Amino acid sequence: MHRPDTPCPSRWFRQSRESCQAFTLIELLAGMALLLIIVLFLSRVFADTTSAWQNSNKRMEANISGRTALEFMAREISSAIADGTLHLKLESDAVSVLGKQADRLYFLASDQVSRKKNSTYRQVKQVGFSVGAMTHPVTGAAMPHRFAIRRTGVESLGSQYYLAYQKDDWWTTMDAIAFTEVIAENVRDLNFWVYDASGNSLANYDSTVDGPPAFIDIVVEMLSESDAIKIAAASSAAQREELADRAAHRYFTRVFFNNYQGYVIAP
Repeated sequence: MHRPDTPCPSRWFRQSRESCQAFTLIELLAGMALLLIIVLFLSRVFADTTSAWQNSNKRMEANISGRTALEFMAREISSAIADGTLHLKLESDAVSVLGKQADRLYFLASDQVSRKKNSTYRQVKQVGFSVGAMTHPVTGAAMPHRFAIRRTGVESLGSQYYLAYQKDDWWTTMDAIAFTEVIAENVRDLNFWVYDASGNSLANYDSTVDGPPAFIDIVVEMLSESDAIKIAAASSAAQREELADRAAHRYFTRVFFNNYQGYVIAP
């Protein structure tokens, strides 16, 4: 009897085992899709980590600048002399800064230098804190929409602007002084809240009119360098203000006055 050819069982088993050792197209596509999901997940993790690190650096940068500026101003303001003769003058809402109004503060601070030889009276320093445009470190040109806290000081009796003993309104000449020191850069706002002996905060405080101040609150808003650059590049004032509102960090300190009447007698 004739039998049709049939595959050898051993050959069939060997071919089946070899086919099971290879991946099908569906299995390869599924594996690639899974690998892609893992890569996307890791990319998201790395992106979130980078963003958190950048935000942390921004906050640290603003913290250092803000706290340093507050400490510097608080120490000098704490030595201010203000009574019915010597001015401590606040100019409220004097400078427009990215949608906010920053203040100027002028005062006389005590010094260790004698007013004249063998004098028992101390010389005073004329000091002003305000916000102005940042300047380019190389060209000196003003940088649009970027601001800094500036200290203006007159400490030499020989200066034409040293008028503390000659003019009651000596502080009106302070803005004409070209020499200033930068206390902090990338500033969004600077406010001084000056309180009288009754605890009332008065705008445009003048110690010769309102009496010696009891304490002053200093409020500073700072931006990181990268945020300040981004805000300055914005196309409109409204956009700059919105970005600054989101990015600014606020810092606060209070200065109490112990030497209400001071110890300098004007001639």
